[in-house]
Amino acid sequence: MDTVQAIKLAFYEVNEAVKALREYVLEQPVVASHFFEIPPVAREGIRNVTTAINVTPVAMPIAVSACTRAYGRFFMANDLSTSYSGLYPGVVQLPAACRDDLAALLLQVEHKKHQFKALITGARKQGQARWELVHEQAFAGELLMTLHVYRQIPALLNDSIIQSVGWTWKRQPVREKMPRGEMTTRIAIQKETTDDPLLEQVFADAITVLNRFAEDRMVYKFYPDVLVPMVNVKRQAPVPANVPAKQMKAGHLPLLICSDAPIRYNLMRSYVPNGGRVRNDGRAAKWRSVYSPLSLYVAD
Repeated sequence: MDTVQAIKLAFYEVNEAVKALREYVLEQPVVASHFFEIPPVAREGIRNVTTAINVTPVAMPIAVSACTRAYGRFFMANDLSTSYSGLYPGVVQLPAACRDDLAALLLQVEHKKHQFKALITGARKQGQARWELVHEQAFAGELLMTLHVYRQIPALLNDSIIQSVGWTWKRQPVREKMPRGEMTTRIAIQKETTDDPLLEQVFADAITVLNRFAEDRMVYKFYPDVLVPMVNVKRQAPVPANVPAKQMKAGHLPLLICSDAPIRYNLMRSYVPNGGRVRNDGRAAKWRSVYSPLSLYVAD
């Protein structure tokens, strides 16, 4: 079996595992559920800290279906941005009696996700070559959100002291890295295809700067920061020594909880620029700018 066929088979197995999880959850007496619809962004669009984000809360019983469907929403329309779309925050709370069955199903999902990721990352392809392997060979004509397939489904299955769960926005830098030689090749192609003489000079200057570094030196290109949903979990005292009283988890996918205890849910709000509290991690100091017009950095 060649690599492309192996990737397709691994993806099929991920889908089957997610399907089994979804069917199980839909058959259970759900204690509580919320889902938050976030509008997608067009391919050429951008969403950053200056852009308002309208959040539409979805309540039970529709929320349960929306949450479970989100676990398998691996594709998106070709006219949408994979960088700013594909956010599915929410929660499904099931009875504590479900924890063992749910743990087994989640373990199978994560195992299949790991196998899928290992096939792609182990293909000895980087950057553009890896992109072509996935999007032009294995899934031609479809826009697969590869990172969404990789993502672990967040879960708290053995936690009876959760007091509240809420959602917030976190500012997150977006970057890609590749060897200097590959970055130079990409910029050279952009230089040859642009009709703008000013841009042509920008690309030429960038190539000159990058050529000062070794061909295998990793170069980072930063894009505008994005806002991503995060889940804040607060536990009621007394909290065991090995358990955090407060915990933050990624909110790209709906959180699964197994608990019979009542939990207060603080619903996600729309993001208004310069309003409310947005966590800001800033840009790590370990990167040094080498060509600011194209936001190119190297690690010190």
